[in-house]
Amino acid sequence: MLEDLQIRRYSPTTIRIYLRAIAEFAQHFGKAPDRLGTEHIRQYQLFLIKEKKVSRGQRNKQPQIHELQIMHKSPYDNANTSAVKRQMFSIVAETYSHRGGTPAPERVLPGRGGATTGWRDAEQKQPKADPDGIAYGGGRADIRMALGDGELYVLSKSDGMIRKIAAVVTPPPK
Repeated sequence: MLEDLQIRRYSPTTIRIYLRAIAEFAQHFGKAPDRLGTEHIRQYQLFLIKEKKVSRGQRNKQPQIHELQIMHKSPYDNANTSAVKRQMFSIVAETYSHRGGTPAPERVLPGRGGATTGWRDAEQKQPKADPDGIAYGGGRADIRMALGDGELYVLSKSDGMIRKIAAVVTPPPK
């Protein structure tokens, strides 16, 4: 089972969580996982619901996203323009556009991100936006953060860029 998860390239954290869940399932019946069948799965699900009071959660509720915002000076602005606070999503969309990217209609990036594409209301008048009210524009930025040589980098698949993040740390106000 471990090798199957590794072949599928699951993260070490996901593998640990899956293996722990399988171990708890097997421990409940006092049998090895390969000796348990579909009826055992059904019984265990009922045990989790009735005894442990586990719920399925709400799949129809979108959690609020707190977008990574940084001070950014666009390479497409003139030299006298100073850095401004921007969403990482907007920075990736700008570069994607300047590199000739063509997203689907009514999107600024390729793909479909449930948190960034669509409307907040049934009348389709309010596009999905970040907590500051800045509209995303649709699509999927698909960014990852990486640490290398003591530096923080943001990698974005949509526009094929790697950006080094330089931090300015100030103490909180007293």
